[in-house]
Amino acid sequence: MTDILHHRGPNDSGYSFYENECANIGLGHRRLSILDLTSHGHQPMQFEQFEIIYNGEIYNFKEIRVELELYQYTFTSDSDTEVIIKAYHKWGVKAVDKFNGMFSIAIYDNINDGFWLWLWIGLSSLMIVLNMFYADLIVPIFNKLTPLNDGELRQKIEKYSKKVGYLLKNIYVIDGSKRSTKANAFFSGLGPRKTIALYDTLIEKHTENELVAVLAHEVGHFKKKHIFSGLIMSVIQIGVMTFFFELCLKLPEISMALGGSDSSFHLGLIGFTIIFSPISMISSIWMNFISRKNEFEADAYAKETFNGEDLSLALKKLSVDSLSNIYPHPLYVFFHYSHPPLIERLRALNK
Repeated sequence: MTDILHHRGPNDSGYSFYENECANIGLGHRRLSILDLTSHGHQPMQFEQFEIIYNGEIYNFKEIRVELELYQYTFTSDSDTEVIIKAYHKWGVKAVDKFNGMFSIAIYDNINDGFWLWLWIGLSSLMIVLNMFYADLIVPIFNKLTPLNDGELRQKIEKYSKKVGYLLKNIYVIDGSKRSTKANAFFSGLGPRKTIALYDTLIEKHTENELVAVLAHEVGHFKKKHIFSGLIMSVIQIGVMTFFFELCLKLPEISMALGGSDSSFHLGLIGFTIIFSPISMISSIWMNFISRKNEFEADAYAKETFNGEDLSLALKKLSVDSLSNIYPHPLYVFFHYSHPPLIERLRALNK
């Protein structure tokens, strides 16, 4: 259709097409280069989530450009089109009140309704991939992983894993002592990628039976499906977060409440951090509650399938090593603790 106007704009042309739930939108432009003869004045012109086509003349665009530069806006062209789109970014529809001239403007906000779904899928997929390959890709950047040597400890671990029907081939020692004296261990991966890493400080400070008891606790998380349920809850949490993220970016009332005149990406981000903060706190309390319950269940599994006394000794040593608070206030535990206090875990193991 714009080819009909070729004689009015012989220097350049451009097209953009968008599809959303409401309509199919096309932006087309024929350009007669006057103010800026370079390709920097090409239309449709984009800036952040906005795209513009414009025809006419803004007589005072240079004055508006100077005003925008005071707000740290920078410009790559001499065209008034760039001034218009950045003025709209700054002031919204009130920018039109500043324009002196004859003009026709179409601006499209290409943050599509429903983009939170794609963001949710992308972030969830990234989380799952990192969970699967954490020990293979991330840990070696910062630490050295070496296979656990054949010996009595490895034999005990393999004997236990065979007893409970937990296939475990990847057992590593991580050189955690080069950064800290604290003892730790972690499981990583899903399916055949399952990996256990024992810190060298953990091996140094604990007996073999205590190490197997710690391992039994971690296997308990797998057997009780805590890892899978935790993954599902994290995916749901990401979904809620991305939904509110889009909502805050799209609703002009949020930007206006923060001093803007219309929808603003930056004010939407600030609004999101404010609005999502209490939601995040509530979900964190719930996740911590579930996590503490899971820790009790994993302790009970270790007691049932191996030895509760060895696990108790290991927990005491780990608590001393990490300088944990033995008697934290119950309210602080409720809001912040993902693991039960040591005294509660020992009491449960001694029942």
